[in-house]
Amino acid sequence: MPQLLVKFYLSVVSVVLATILFVPISLSAQAPAAPSAGLTAEQQQQILNRTAEQRLNSLGSAAGYQAGAPTFAQAVGGIIRAVLALLGIIFMAYIIWAGYLWMIARGDEEKIKKSKAILRGSIIGLVVVLSAYIITATVIDRFGKATGFQGAVPNQQQNP
Repeated sequence: MPQLLVKFYLSVVSVVLATILFVPISLSAQAPAAPSAGLTAEQQQQILNRTAEQRLNSLGSAAGYQAGAPTFAQAVGGIIRAVLALLGIIFMAYIIWAGYLWMIARGDEEKIKKSKAILRGSIIGLVVVLSAYIITATVIDRFGKATGFQGAVPNQQQNP
């Protein structure tokens, strides 16, 4: 019986490896569109002469973002988002850790009680972090609308 299981696992691994190695080779992507479609030779040369930074700046401007250093409000908003994201990751890790502790408890009531306490605290912490993010985003959005400051897209002009 164990030899049959080993053969099965080897065949599954072989099929998976063959799929990973050979499927991307056998599939071909569609060729990119020609950059010269409808452009003069001079326009094509201008596009090729621009640096990557210039192309990214023009793309960002077209999307409505400003180039350069962020404002104080944008910097504070970025810091708040980063801290809340980090806390969310930490609480998710605690939830996974509590589940792991519960799985390895093997019926020991004390270990199960400890893992339940960690799980309960982690879920409460995650709810608090998500609530803080929602409240922060709502307050910043309301202040932005009240003052006329659009922090997410500062260059976007509003149509009258």
